[in-house]
Amino acid sequence: MKKTNRRDFLKLGGLALAGPLVATGLNVKPAQAEKLPSYGMEKHVPVNCRMCAQKCPGLARVVDGRLVGIEANPQSVLPGVCGRSVAVAGMVYNPNRIQSPLIRVGERGEGKFRRASWPEALDLVASKLKIYRDQGTPEAVAVAVRFHGAPGVDNEVFKVYGTPNFPGYADTCWANSRAVGLGVVCGPFSKGLPGCSPSKVSINFAKAKYGVLAGRNPAGGLVCYPWAMNFCKGKRDGLRLTVVDPRKPSEAGEDNVHWLPIKPGSDLAFMLGLFHELIKNKSYEPEYLIKHTNAPMLVDAKTLQPAGVREIEKEEKGKKVKILDYLVFDRAAGEVRFASDAKNPALNGTYEVTFTDKTFKAVTALDRIAQELKNYTPEWAEKKSDVPAGEIRKVAQELEQNRPHAFIDPTYRSERYFNSFKGIQVIGMMNALIGAFGQEGGIIWNHSPKTGKLIHPPKAKAAAISKYYMKHDPNFRFGNDHYYRHRAVETLLTDKPYPIKAMVFNGANLLGGSAGGTEIVEALKKLEFTLCISPFFNETTLYADVILPDATFVERDEAINSKYKSEVPGVTINMKAIDPLFDAKDPYWISLELARRLLTAEEYATHFKPYEDGGIELLWETQLAGLKGISADEKKKITVDYLKQHGIWNGKAPIPKTKAKTPTHKLEIFSTFLASEYAELEAKGDSNALVASPLPVWQPANWMTTRDKLAQDEFIPITGFAPLNSFTGQQTKDNRLLANVGESISWDAVFINKAKGKSLRLADGDLVSIRNPDNTLEQTARVVLSELVHPDAMFSYYGTGPGAFKNLNKFYSNAPKTGFNPNHSAPYHHAPLVGGHAAHDFVIKMRKI
Repeated sequence: MKKTNRRDFLKLGGLALAGPLVATGLNVKPAQAEKLPSYGMEKHVPVNCRMCAQKCPGLARVVDGRLVGIEANPQSVLPGVCGRSVAVAGMVYNPNRIQSPLIRVGERGEGKFRRASWPEALDLVASKLKIYRDQGTPEAVAVAVRFHGAPGVDNEVFKVYGTPNFPGYADTCWANSRAVGLGVVCGPFSKGLPGCSPSKVSINFAKAKYGVLAGRNPAGGLVCYPWAMNFCKGKRDGLRLTVVDPRKPSEAGEDNVHWLPIKPGSDLAFMLGLFHELIKNKSYEPEYLIKHTNAPMLVDAKTLQPAGVREIEKEEKGKKVKILDYLVFDRAAGEVRFASDAKNPALNGTYEVTFTDKTFKAVTALDRIAQELKNYTPEWAEKKSDVPAGEIRKVAQELEQNRPHAFIDPTYRSERYFNSFKGIQVIGMMNALIGAFGQEGGIIWNHSPKTGKLIHPPKAKAAAISKYYMKHDPNFRFGNDHYYRHRAVETLLTDKPYPIKAMVFNGANLLGGSAGGTEIVEALKKLEFTLCISPFFNETTLYADVILPDATFVERDEAINSKYKSEVPGVTINMKAIDPLFDAKDPYWISLELARRLLTAEEYATHFKPYEDGGIELLWETQLAGLKGISADEKKKITVDYLKQHGIWNGKAPIPKTKAKTPTHKLEIFSTFLASEYAELEAKGDSNALVASPLPVWQPANWMTTRDKLAQDEFIPITGFAPLNSFTGQQTKDNRLLANVGESISWDAVFINKAKGKSLRLADGDLVSIRNPDNTLEQTARVVLSELVHPDAMFSYYGTGPGAFKNLNKFYSNAPKTGFNPNHSAPYHHAPLVGGHAAHDFVIKMRKI
């Protein structure tokens, strides 16, 4: 690989690589290489950056028809882009992009293809996929979507086709542990299940005084707009942090940062020790707990059930809503009564309750939680987590001194360990205790307007496979029926509840981004037909029968976006900055061509002819006409012309309010949902009852149940992001503008503890073999010895190396040739109840090559 020094980096950034020739490292005239571009023909085009999945608003800078990079949009309330955006030219002008449709000629996994014309490739796809519809089983086709390029049209093609199966990616990311763990405390609930996605609430970094980060790296991770920008503002204004992580994330900065190295998978133990201290020290405001939480709720101390509940109706914002009312002890009346009737509920105490002809003793939820935490002392937590008890007490003191402008971050990419759900539940409970919800510097609700839809497909006749697993799989009891990519793999392997015979991967990389490499390979080989729509090669494309190259986000117009993880509402537009390179096609064109071939003439005319006639402008106008979640005056201002001119509309952030979208409409420090689930599972003698407990209880990570301690050559794999890499995408890892910077941080390496590495006779730069003894896939990587990694951990930057699939190397020229991807070696297993894939909860062995 040709290396790029700092001078070259700046030069290439200014020239936008001077076209594909420079990107390949071929010789060009020296004068051309040194000459700066003319600024006479410069333009700035609003885009939503897709160098990762977050769609941060920016401006594509185009000089003399060439894309130079993406800059911050000054019209944004939080203008800023990360290193990935700056290096967008390295993606666009990369000759390793998929340049034309490809048809497989070798065995699946070999990566052998031949070029094809668009008509030939599209006709082949249609001939394969029409079989299932003609047989009356359109549900046999599943469509996995990630970086898809035609929102508002592409999924709709397959919905009209008739499949209900669109397995989302997030069961490998924030769903389900994060969504359920935080959702049981603050909501919202959908179809009876909690689901607090990262788009629902955010940490108000900008106004926080102190915070705890565990399993979280806002600066090195994703979501530049708005999280990283807010985080940086908070840091500039003196935000102090305690980082609890097996590896010290340098991206968090050095100023006002205290690092506590922790044993992988033991975050829950640390949190329990911290919760113990907060309760013992009464680090809360009684008025907040009484007004905003269900801490006064009376519960049966043994069964963990609310002493008594009833459903009532109240009017909120002109609508009648149902609320779960619960019994409390009203100090004003001196008796037990329902919370809606009580004037002064007690936070503490044991009381005699008579309800439904039964008389028994009940305690307040706060007291029952305190009782459970008595044994989880900081000393107990130290033995489990390796974090000194004194440090846990210091964190508790910091939270006490800085609340309510303080937080414990509830994480983002949560699917790491079997006990991740319980850890996040406890984090949510502690944030409720210290009064962080609805406070500046705490946790605040986001505000995302909803846009209208152009196409309204009919409902599929068959039920999605996720419904089956939610009903029949005990490990998917709390699962999300939108995010079930792992369950699609299980269906491929078992044919339950019915066979999936073909898959469409639209910007999705199942094999690179999901745990269980061995099983996923088996599933991909079993498919009768596989279509990948992608500008880039990845692990999954190696198994495709047909690959259709769609244009990148700067080469196409795209639907208006309003889904941002921000309290400030935003509406943005993505416009084509340059024409598509090579033989890549606009993904909206691809969608229409597939619709023509797969659907009846009547279906096409009803659902897709309007877009064919009106184009992207019609889609934009329809989206804005149906805009909801903002005022009428705001809606009038947001026009297509306004967005074309400014790129973004931002509203105003509302004043933070403490609210909850739970059954009780309170922050549930004692979850009524979990209490009900616990009772049902306990009655069945189900071991998962412990996981469903509404109390803060210890649950070990899965790897901890297999051994007391790790052997000298054993590690737990952990991962993280830098502002350079994004998932497993070629757009960043095979990007010449990022490669040199990536090399400077050893992005292809695995980092282990220095002392432990020396005991294995390893030195910096040694090539090592990494394998899971229960997995057939072996990986190789360079090793770096560091004092900033816990002895039990092996850190790698997520998805930068080829991992176990070295065939990818022939399609890349700037990416690392070695490197570890934990998903390839991970077992195909799922966290109990929530169904997340627990991507780090296993042991790997390392040896020098």
